[in-house]
Amino acid sequence: MSVAESLQVVFAEPGKPGLTRRRVGDPKPGQALCKTLSSAISTGTETFCLRGRFDPGTNWANWVRYPFYPGYCASGVVESVGAGTTEEFPEIRPGVRVAARGQHQERFVADGSSLIPIPASVTDEEAALLPLAITAQQGVRRAEVRLGETAVVIGAGLIGLFTIQYLALMGCRRVIAIDTAAARLARAGRMGATHLIEKDVAAAREEVAALTGSRMADVVFEATGSTGVLEHATPLLRRMGRCILVGDSPTPSAQRMGPRVVADSISILGIHMTMSPADWSEFAPWSYREMASLVLEFVSTRRMILSDLITHRFYPSEAESVYQQLERDRSQMLGVIFDWSAPR
Repeated sequence: MSVAESLQVVFAEPGKPGLTRRRVGDPKPGQALCKTLSSAISTGTETFCLRGRFDPGTNWANWVRYPFYPGYCASGVVESVGAGTTEEFPEIRPGVRVAARGQHQERFVADGSSLIPIPASVTDEEAALLPLAITAQQGVRRAEVRLGETAVVIGAGLIGLFTIQYLALMGCRRVIAIDTAAARLARAGRMGATHLIEKDVAAAREEVAALTGSRMADVVFEATGSTGVLEHATPLLRRMGRCILVGDSPTPSAQRMGPRVVADSISILGIHMTMSPADWSEFAPWSYREMASLVLEFVSTRRMILSDLITHRFYPSEAESVYQQLERDRSQMLGVIFDWSAPR
């Protein structure tokens, strides 16, 4: 099946979101052509990409080139496959629903190795959130969270809320969520946070100290990517604590570590979605596919909740106004979905 053009979201230049049409080729051997069903906006990442203000040498500066085509979270249905694809990947065949790291586009071609079949118990919208859930899972794995520890999550956006669910599953004694938005904190409580602090992180240290008997947290997850957070995140840790940067600041030159990182032997660890090994091995068993399989199993058995994270749904034709709204204020917008089932 050949598709001449596909509708797609584009940032033509900084601050200018819109729609365009791009040619989609036929799938090559090992590939599949998919029709998108849902795609999820990574609201923090894509807002940074739209603004276009990055320090030189950062991942952002190397990645974002205008015109820029945003998005990396999608679900779709396989329409056709290239030669040998189904033989190499038996589950990837026409009619199968798949999760993909796809852009906001009507159709796309992807390698069969990157497509994750979606079980019947998981919706298209839930499956579109899978890359974000895996990013958060990488964070808790990087942190080496232990039973009974106290964890702080700064920022109750999608990544923060996924992180909170994992921490609850892993048996943390306290999961402390910090955010200035009451609605986000309410969701954090439903997702497993044991304590909610509705304050700017700069004002939260005394409350964390009170909750922990002045021992402070074992691990802090910085899930905002905002430049002014890190210097207030590290003082929430005990000596020898770990700070996990799940949010990536586009201007790290404006970040400060905090006053006692060296004296308290604090570890600062970064994670990124691309750090996952491509394939399972005994040395590195948690590949992207293995983590995806775990999330889908947890969602199917209701041990993780994704549906409650979806707050807004739009058609692709509304892309310009959606991104303008995110730029103005995204505090009330968590899971933002484009519905491609009947784009208009």
